[in-house]
Order: sequence, then C-alpha cells, then structure tokens
Amino acid sequence: MAITVPQLHQMKRDGKKIVGIALYECQAARIADRAGVDIVSLGDSCGMNLFGQEHGEEVTLDEMLVLAKGIRRVVKNAFFSCDMPFGSYQTGERDAVCSALRYVKEAGADCVKVEVTADTAGVVAAIARAGIPVFAQFGLTPMTSAHVGGWESGASLAIEQAVDTARTLEAAGASLLDFTHGGEATGPVTQAVRIPVLGGIGNDGSCDGQIRTLFRMAGLGASALDDGLARYANVAQILLDALTAYSGDIRAGQLPVGSR
Repeated sequence: MAITVPQLHQMKRDGKKIVGIALYECQAARIADRAGVDIVSLGDSCGMNLFGQEHGEEVTLDEMLVLAKGIRRVVKNAFFSCDMPFGSYQTGERDAVCSALRYVKEAGADCVKVEVTADTAGVVAAIARAGIPVFAQFGLTPMTSAHVGGWESGASLAIEQAVDTARTLEAAGASLLDFTHGGEATGPVTQAVRIPVLGGIGNDGSCDGQIRTLFRMAGLGASALDDGLARYANVAQILLDALTAYSGDIRAGQLPVGSR
C-alpha cells in the first residue's frame, strides 16, 4: 500500500527516519520504489539534467508533467511529490492552485513542492485549502535564489528566524518541510513543528529524514566524472567504462557484442 501523509507524520512521532530521493524518470523511479524509499520526488532540476537547459528556472510545468506521468505509472509504494517549477505559482495564489491541481489530476501526484518563505506562506495555504498536500522548502532555495532565500541562506538564517518560518509554514497547512543547508538550526526547527522536516545537504542529522537527488547520490550525472564529491556510487564512471569497452569491441570487429 502506498505511503500517505498520516504515515509520514507517524514516522516522525515514532522517531523513524524518512528516506527521500529526487529523480526524473520512470526507470530510476521503479528502482527507487523497489528499494523501499519513502518519498519519490520529481525535481525541477530535470530541466538541466534531462533537457540540457542552462538554468533551473527554464523548465516548464508542461515539460514536468510529461515526466510526472511516467513516474506515477511505476511508483506503487512511495509517496510521490512533484516540484512546482518557476513561474507556475509566483504569479498568484490562484495560479498556484491551478498548477497544483494539474499535477494531481493529470499526473496523480500525492503532493506538490514549493520554495517559500514566511512572507509567501499564502501560497502554501491556498494549495492546502484546495486539498492538496504541500511539501514546503525553505532555507536553501536554488530555483529562486536571486529573490527568495539563496544558496547559503539555510545556514545563515538565525535559529529563531528559521523556527518562526517553520511554524508559519506548518500553520499555513504544509504537510512536510524541506529545510536544506540548515546548519545548527536543523535540530531546533525539527523539534519546533509536528510535521516531518527533511534535509538535503548541509544538515547535522537531527532532522526527520533526508532527501537528495539521485544524480548526486549515485553519481549519475556527467559531472561525477570530475567533481570528486562524496557519493554512494559513481554510475557515470561505470557507464563511461562500459561505453569505452563496448566501443573498443565494436572497432576491433568483435560483433555482435553480448546477447540481446
């Protein structure tokens, strides 16, 4: 049976860590679901990682809906969240609700994820009033870094300010919080609210769970060949080695290579 918001809330009360993974397509989603992760999230960084776009703000809701439909078809157990891309909710609460409804009605999303601050909590409230669970991200907000938060803002937020923001978003109706780069504020924020608080990079482990992109966690992107970041695997290197060996066999006249 698929994981629900009440089950995620119970995991926080029971002290069970929540596993989240952000990804972009159905094969990875099928594997993540089989691995037993709790949350599968369609990230808006799909624009850069799948479509070759230069900036995260370029991806559109229509583009993401195509990916969301594929992921929904194969995810049977995990809670399915979808990022709201830039431009799909910044133009007003009505547009935010309409965009969120498209995710639910057209792609079967369980939840939508928005980058917000205490000042923009009205977006959370509007979507929640429409009956759609909201995964509210604050602190580090890469999609809106030029105007909302910023790349280092989670760590630079005063603890009291971070706690106040978390409580404001909870009161607005958020079902989950993503507090990335929280630093020493991570623990106080997690303890201050009843809803689960997940972190990405830059947290001290005191949050209720973790969410990372599959591309970074498993080294799926081409950048993993050169950046030297810590990760659980380096799939890019494995693929490069496989393609090099495959090319060598073909060029040496060893056809066919392998079986169908």
